[in-house]
Amino acid sequence: MCQHCVNIVKKHWPDLPEDDYGTLLINATAWPFGGPETIAGQVKRLAEVSGQNIGKALAIADEECWAEMEDARVRDDNTS
Repeated sequence: MCQHCVNIVKKHWPDLPEDDYGTLLINATAWPFGGPETIAGQVKRLAEVSGQNIGKALAIADEECWAEMEDARVRDDNTS
């Protein structure tokens, strides 16, 4: 992972062990495909809404991903 991503996580999750940086980035953000602004926004928002609890952050990101997938399925069903 790049130093920029490490710095983003350190800024918004100062107490998160470095061993968990990859878990947060891979499982809760658009990393490695999203741009720095997207990832920074996701990391910051998840820190705020989860109280910097990685378990909560991962659960929130998972729920949001499933909701987006369901919305996409419904849109696809409505256009077929």
